[in-house]
Order: sequence, then structure tokens, then C-alpha cells
Amino acid sequence: MSGIARIAALIGGAVVVLVGLSLRWYTGSLAGIDLEGVRSGWDWLGLLDLWLALVVLAALALAVAQRFAVAVPTGARLGVLAAAAWGLFCVAYRVFSPPGDGRPGFVLEVDPSVGPFVTALGLIVLLAASRAPDRAARRRSSS
Repeated sequence: MSGIARIAALIGGAVVVLVGLSLRWYTGSLAGIDLEGVRSGWDWLGLLDLWLALVVLAALALAVAQRFAVAVPTGARLGVLAAAAWGLFCVAYRVFSPPGDGRPGFVLEVDPSVGPFVTALGLIVLLAASRAPDRAARRRSSS
């Protein structure tokens, strides 16, 4: 992936994650009461939404560093990769195990909406964009 394409992917993936967090995550009812008041990932996710916001900030910092040709250590790039992978795992877990699932005496019937899938798409883009530098950059640095 070329430099400009990587920057665009990092910024685009970060924006898609933020949009996904702002979309509706679940539809359903709690003991017969409609869940219209609680809609977005910001409302549902507890600390996971903060983790995903940190992933977005790290990806944007990586994009800015690449744009201004600041040397980014491989560890920082791998850190963004690992953080995005963990975020993707947690989002997938939330799709298959919604809040309140399996709690005795707590009747919460929810179905995933569009939010987790959009967030997962953004995280996949961040995973692709934060991989190790391309071969051309490695050849230039070794010459």
C-alpha cells in the first residue's frame, strides 16, 4: 500500500469507526419496554467505546506521522494493529452476546442493528492500513 493510500485508509477507517459508534447498535425491548432511548454504541458499550475511541486517536496519529514523514517505530504500528484487532474481537463478541444476555431475571431481547457491522468494517480497514510498511519503504531504508 502506498503512503497516500495508507493515510487515506487510516483516516477513512477512523471515521467509519466513529460513525459506527454513533449508529444504532441494538433494537429490541427490555421486559416489554422499547429501547428507543438507548441507541448508539456510545450508550451500550461501557469501556469498549472508550477503547475504540483510543484506537481511532492512535490511527489518526499514525496517519499524521506518515503524512509529515515522521519515522514511526514498527512497535507503534503494531500497537495500532493489535488494538484494532482487540477492538474487532470485542465488537464481534457484542454482536453474538448482547448486553443482558444470560442474566437471570433480566429479560432483555435485543438484535444487532447496523452499528456493530459498520464499526467492524472500519476496524478491518484500520487493520489493513496499520500493517508493516510496504516493501518499497523497507528497500529505501536498507539502501
